[in-house]
Amino acid sequence: MKKLMLVILVANVVTCFAQQLDTNRYKNSMFSSQAVYDVQYSTVPQWVWPYWNVDLSMDIFEPTGDLNTKRPVIIFAHAGGFINGSKDVDNMQAICDTFARKGFVTATIDYRKGFDPLDEESAERAVYRAVQDGKTAVRFFKENYAAYNVDTNNVFFGGMSAGGFVAYHVAYLDEESERPASTYGGFTVNDLGCLDCAGAYQNNTSEIKAVLDFWGATIDTTFMQAGDQPIMIMHGTQDPTVPYYEGYPFGLPTLPLTYGADPIKNQAEAVGVPYTLIQNDMDLHMMEGSNNGTWDPIPNDFWGDTLLPFTTDFVFDLIKPTTVKISPDTVYLGLNEVYTFEVEDHMDAQYIWEFNNMDITELTNNDAATIELQFVTPGIYEIDVTEFNQILASGEKQKFVAEVQDDVGFIENEVEFNLYPNPAKEMVQLSVNEIIEYIEVIDVNGKLVRRINPNSNTAVVDVSSLDAGIYLVRFSVGSELKTTTLSKL
Repeated sequence: MKKLMLVILVANVVTCFAQQLDTNRYKNSMFSSQAVYDVQYSTVPQWVWPYWNVDLSMDIFEPTGDLNTKRPVIIFAHAGGFINGSKDVDNMQAICDTFARKGFVTATIDYRKGFDPLDEESAERAVYRAVQDGKTAVRFFKENYAAYNVDTNNVFFGGMSAGGFVAYHVAYLDEESERPASTYGGFTVNDLGCLDCAGAYQNNTSEIKAVLDFWGATIDTTFMQAGDQPIMIMHGTQDPTVPYYEGYPFGLPTLPLTYGADPIKNQAEAVGVPYTLIQNDMDLHMMEGSNNGTWDPIPNDFWGDTLLPFTTDFVFDLIKPTTVKISPDTVYLGLNEVYTFEVEDHMDAQYIWEFNNMDITELTNNDAATIELQFVTPGIYEIDVTEFNQILASGEKQKFVAEVQDDVGFIENEVEFNLYPNPAKEMVQLSVNEIIEYIEVIDVNGKLVRRINPNSNTAVVDVSSLDAGIYLVRFSVGSELKTTTLSKL
């Protein structure tokens, strides 16, 4: 064998999305953002008689210069106890700007507010109206998907405090039988109508991909049922405003009994809904340190250290593709042999392959799920593939290894042997049905890092001090030289 190489060179991308296929998309900031303010999305009756109509608006943020025509959207609802608050507050504007810079379309919405804090049914109706408005915002983006380059299959809804209530119920309050009795009206109050009856765009559904619940709660955990959408929950165990367990918001028994992060988590476990819970023992309600969304003057560390990264990870895990390998992890090839590597082909996906193009010739690819390569130099080579789905989210990089030999026969066809454990962390044992004269361990740069002379058919090699990676194990049996690979953990 002439040399060992493990050099990865990124192949040139020649598709029309060449500058768009970036593994940073949706995970890190890669754009500037642009906002369109005060976009009217609904006209609905206010909360008190004579129920005059009010216009509701949202601010929409998009990544500047992004050519992607299918993007996930995150809709955010602000805090304020269903009495005050606005789409214009600091944290709503900042979180929308942050995720737009990652490649999302985002929106901060106004929704109907107002109720009698001494009347439990009035408070229930306030939540219900806001949920109707949240569902209208979802339908707005599904109706206007082309104008904002939105993928209607990837609509997320999030909110803080009262907005967290809205987010939870937008997802899980989805059947007429679940409507609180108070929403049907009577005497001096109007019938609020069905969940999707307020606003417009009823030809679209209000179904979403997942919930982002920041220190919110629910009036009924059983709205969440088996098969429902995943939820991310952030809540402080010592929250003085919205109970982490169960209780009355603001400690007011005139308000509906509500259920916070712990009962929501328990219900998710009971019905099998995927969830992520991020909690701490801060005695803050707004854990990023705002006053109903307004910072004085900046957020605390929770914003940058916890809220943004955990939210990013949760959302990205739901939009990224799952790449399935079809070819074996390791293949053994002869010099100048041609081999086709393959992963499962998903509709509208693109695949970027990476390999050492100095010693490997690419025969066919075209960003497909297969690639045909010819190996012109002996060595050990890593071939990587990254899948990008229809919204250009990247999957986890998949790795293949090709061991290319010149004039030495393949070990699995000539002798019986066992190299175990493989992968190995500390000790590896080689057992062969013939006497082993010597064993050599060689790194990817061709450097000899271990050599022993066992003169036995079994030998143990200490690899504990070696760096993690792929190594060549070469050993002599009789007059022949044999090779295999070892993965060091």
